[in-house]
Parts: sequence; structure tokens; C-alpha cells
Amino acid sequence: MDDSGFIRLRLDRRTFLKHASSAGLAGLALPLASCIGDGTSKLEEVSDGTIPGSAMGRRINRPILIPWSDNTVRILNTTLALPLAYVSLGLRRVYVENLLRDRVIGLLNAHVSVSTGLWRIPLPGDRPEQPLVPGDTSREFEVAAIWDWDPKEDPTEGDFRIMAGAGVRTDIHFSCQPISGKEEWYSAGPWSIDQCDPSLDGTCREDFQQIGEGIRYTDRNCSAPGKTIRFLTWVCGESPMDLVTAP
Repeated sequence: MDDSGFIRLRLDRRTFLKHASSAGLAGLALPLASCIGDGTSKLEEVSDGTIPGSAMGRRINRPILIPWSDNTVRILNTTLALPLAYVSLGLRRVYVENLLRDRVIGLLNAHVSVSTGLWRIPLPGDRPEQPLVPGDTSREFEVAAIWDWDPKEDPTEGDFRIMAGAGVRTDIHFSCQPISGKEEWYSAGPWSIDQCDPSLDGTCREDFQQIGEGIRYTDRNCSAPGKTIRFLTWVCGESPMDLVTAP
């Protein structure tokens, strides 16, 4: 990509964030975690209980919890960065940053059908040698521009995305934390996962998946017996290539 392409990419991403803000995303007043760039081990807590760091990672002890189903809760990721690609299992669609389309195809190990234009993409857990058979609708996706992706749309369990940034170790542990819109409280952890930090160089893949189980309480002191429930959030996987800076 030449210099004009990078300039356009930066401007387009700014336009997207403005659009997301006008669409109501900024109205949620979500707190953003920031990295400490001086290479020290200093930790500072921000308003959602995230304690960002550098090499030491960050810690979340007051997450934003969102109801998901009767036995599942989502831990909200407050990053507002635009993905380079987003694979929606629910909509059977892959949203792609057009300037990086060819590199995203390589990163996802996708096969593009000449006849239909569909992308056939291996799913998490597939063996590398497993063939992508035409007509396998579970692995076939329509293609759309990343600008058509709705940042307010709830993900489907198993969705995955490619983000600019690098994985940072994130420790999650909380006790008697309230949830949005309900008279319920939750305790869970400790868990240690990797999540993508868009302030860092590189690229990383994040999967929307279960990270563990916790306890739901109906009393604000979390003293009565509770019920076991699942927790979902975005988890960073491997970063096999650098989409943005690769020649």
C-alpha cells in the first residue's frame, strides 16, 4: 500500500468513528482503557475497573456487565476501534476493510469463489488440512464493506474479528458487581486472557467466546446462595501477520 492509501485509511477510520458516535455509540459514555507508554509497571484504574499497564498487562475488577441469556452474561469490551475485518456467524457475512482485502483473505485462509463471490473461511477448531467444500453453508460468507458493519449489533458467540493492535494480558476478577438493567449481582474469576490493545503496533484476532463461569446473586450483599452462569467476552488469539505495516 502506498502513502496515499495509508492516509485514506486513517481518514476513513476517523469518519467511521464519527459515524459510530452520531449513531449513539458515544452516547453510552463507555470508559476507554489507555496504555501507559513509558515502559514502567505503573497501574492506574479507570472508571470501568480496568487497570491498564504496559508489559505487565491490565486488570479489570469492575467490568460493565450486559445480560445475554438466562444463563449467560457478556463482559463488555469498551474498545471503539474499527475492526479491519469482522466475521459474523449469525449474519453469515464477513465485513472487510477494502484497502486490506487481499491481506485479510490470506490471514483468514479464505477461498474466494469465482462463481458466487462467497468467501469460504475455516472456523475455529478446524484442522489446517480440512478442505473447504463448496456448498458448506456453515463456512460460506457474503462479503460486505466494513462501513456496513453495525457497531451496536450484538455479536454471536463464535464471531471473530481482526483488529489493529497487539494482545495484552488481561486479568479479570470481580466480586458482587451489579449488572445493567437488573436487580442482580455477579462474582467471577480470576481469569487471565489476552485482549487486543489498539494503541499498540501489529494486528490480532479476537474471538467472542466463553471465558469461564461465575455466580449470579439476587441480593446486593451476595450472601445468599447463587446460581452458576457463563461469561462471554472478546479474547485475543494469535497474530500471524501485520496487516497494516506489511510491505
